[in-house]
Amino acid sequence: MFVYIDEAGDLGFGPKSSKFFIVANLILRDPWILRKSLKRLRKRLAGDKRFSGNEFKFSRDSNYVKKHVLETICSKELDVGVVVVEKSSVKEELRQNPKILYNYLIVHYAIKTILGYNPGSVNFVLDKSLHEATREEFERYLQDKMVWKFFKERGHGVPTSKITHMNSQDEVCLQAADYIAGACFRKYERGDDSFYQIISQKIKFRNSWGRVEW
Repeated sequence: MFVYIDEAGDLGFGPKSSKFFIVANLILRDPWILRKSLKRLRKRLAGDKRFSGNEFKFSRDSNYVKKHVLETICSKELDVGVVVVEKSSVKEELRQNPKILYNYLIVHYAIKTILGYNPGSVNFVLDKSLHEATREEFERYLQDKMVWKFFKERGHGVPTSKITHMNSQDEVCLQAADYIAGACFRKYERGDDSFYQIISQKIKFRNSWGRVEW
């Protein structure tokens, strides 16, 4: 099993910070199928003025491209998990520890999601944005949490796990996770659910902090 993880929004709490923070988990048994379809779409869009580059990026792409990418994602066999955090609901002690908050939101819900599948192995794939030292701490936290959570819930059968940090330009499935996070962020931060509606039927796992309406 592969879980591609990306987020939208920020974990700041200042006046210019986002009101919401979104985590998207894209769950695939066979990434090759989605990867092939998105690469084919990218090739078809090459040269189109509505597509600005070699990488699908929700925040940058035109609405025309957004629609086609999301429809391509939803045409495949996959599941989606989404965490929506209304940041006004975050406790003060966590606001002062954004690294702890980030690790919890990314790791806890990803593991909670895969518990329902009972996989033999899991490859978590994240954008290569964490500093190396922070990355090592994050990986230890994820591995320890995997062992603790699976033994607590099942008493046995901890799957083998691998954590891969990649540049999103090199992995189109990470770009798909970015699109899912972006579509959800657009709904909650800006009140525009036009892109969220395209993917809503694929969202199998919904978790939220605060007053969130699905």
